[in-house]
Amino acid sequence: MVMLNPPQEPDQHTTSHSAGARSNALVIALAGGRHGVGKTNVAVNIAVNLANGGAKVCLLDSDNQLSGAVQLLGGKSELGLGSHIFDGQPLEAVLQTGRNGIQLLAAPSNLAAFDYTQTLRLKTAFQKLESHFDYLIIDTPPGDSLTTLSLLRSANHILLVLSPELESIKDSYTLLWALRRRGHMGGVQVLINRIKGRQQGLQVYRQFKRVVEKNLGLSVRSLGYVTADRHLHNAVYNHMPVSISAPNAPSSRCFHAITEILKQRFIGHSPLNKMSRSWKMNPPRSGASSPVVQMTPRQQGALATNEQFDRLFAQFSNIIRKEDISEASVRKALFSFEESYELRFKQPLHEKNPTPPAVAGRDGSIEKIGSRLRQSHILSDCERKQSDELADLQHALESAAQFSLYEQKRYADNSSS
Repeated sequence: MVMLNPPQEPDQHTTSHSAGARSNALVIALAGGRHGVGKTNVAVNIAVNLANGGAKVCLLDSDNQLSGAVQLLGGKSELGLGSHIFDGQPLEAVLQTGRNGIQLLAAPSNLAAFDYTQTLRLKTAFQKLESHFDYLIIDTPPGDSLTTLSLLRSANHILLVLSPELESIKDSYTLLWALRRRGHMGGVQVLINRIKGRQQGLQVYRQFKRVVEKNLGLSVRSLGYVTADRHLHNAVYNHMPVSISAPNAPSSRCFHAITEILKQRFIGHSPLNKMSRSWKMNPPRSGASSPVVQMTPRQQGALATNEQFDRLFAQFSNIIRKEDISEASVRKALFSFEESYELRFKQPLHEKNPTPPAVAGRDGSIEKIGSRLRQSHILSDCERKQSDELADLQHALESAAQFSLYEQKRYADNSSS
């Protein structure tokens, strides 16, 4: 069992960091616009390389998928941060030691929905982790959920993982839009994953950077790329980080180089416990110190309903995570929820007909971005800019699509010869 240091206030004389030991953890959150871009694999291999350099690393897995970060490093997702928050287990007891000495902590995917008391425990847990480790790597849920946006805003550094597919690029843009509208003004580091060659990675990065910086005003910085090779494919299939299973593979060398770039960029940075300090507190549900606000009976009923929904959601997530419930039962419940959602809001929860990846902007794909932006409640103050932004994005994506098709044809010609 890991013995965590008691939380400490940062010392102004010890928070300037070199590549060595740190007084407070640097929090690195990895984001992806959609499932399947390789975000979890990137998080795990960066953690492995940091640990190989002698750093104390904790990986927080909030992306609860079957092949999640915890499982890739030899841990079990049944035990984690939820057991500490909901059941009162000591934080030290729910940390697991994974491969290469990395500490693993599975986390619920609805952290932002915790009530006031649960959030207090969460902030205390974050403070303990920041005081003990050199690096806290966070694998966030894909997309632009409230938990994902909260984790990204609370991190010292945001690493956005893209793949060359057009849907990945568009979803990543939508994620950054949502993040920007929630007040994020800092930079984003972009990594292009699973590419065939350097030129393809540069093409995707340059187009994405141009559109994001012009329309969103966010600084985009390249972190490099990871090539797709058979060693990486085999490692993913065998649920093993490629940096461990094939340390000399081209993809492993990419991960090593990326980690070294990160370490150099971190020199001189002062984390100052940003995670525990900036995590937003949900208001307490009751208490004499809270101001009295006059509400109509309808408003009171809506507030009570929302609070009940939050409690039921947390309980439901906890039951799925801990109880012996069959996959068929969970799937049936989720389908029922989806049906209720579509009846209530008169729209599908998921897009039924995804855009063919070889086409950009000619079959309604660009309109999908506008639809997503409207649904995320962030378009009210910027509708006048929407047409220009989408036109720019369409041009960039069409260029990337043409380049991708050219690369695929050249790759096929080389393979046949």
